[in-house]
Amino acid sequence: QTCALRSVSQSRYIGTLLIIATLALTGNVLYFVAALAFAIALMGKMSATHFNPAITAWSWLSGKLPSNDALMYLAAQFSAAVSVWVLTSLM
Repeated sequence: QTCALRSVSQSRYIGTLLIIATLALTGNVLYFVAALAFAIALMGKMSATHFNPAITAWSWLSGKLPSNDALMYLAAQFSAAVSVWVLTSLM
C-alpha cells in the first residue's frame, strides 16, 4: 500500500508541476488546457486527476478520500507549486 500511495503521490506531483509550470512559464490558457489534457491522459487513471488541491480538499471533505491519503496528495500538490515557484524565481 505504501508503494502504491507513493507512486500515486508522485503522479500528482508530476501532473501538478506540469500544469502550474505551463501556466507560469507561458501564461497561455490554451497551453494550460493542453498540459491539463496531457497530464490527465498520462496519469489520470493513477491519480484520479487530482492535480488541483481544491479537488483533493473537496474529496476529503465529502468523505471520498481518507485523511492520510488527502494529506499525502496535498503535500505532493503543494510541493509541485513550490518547485515551480523556485524554478520561476531562478529564471
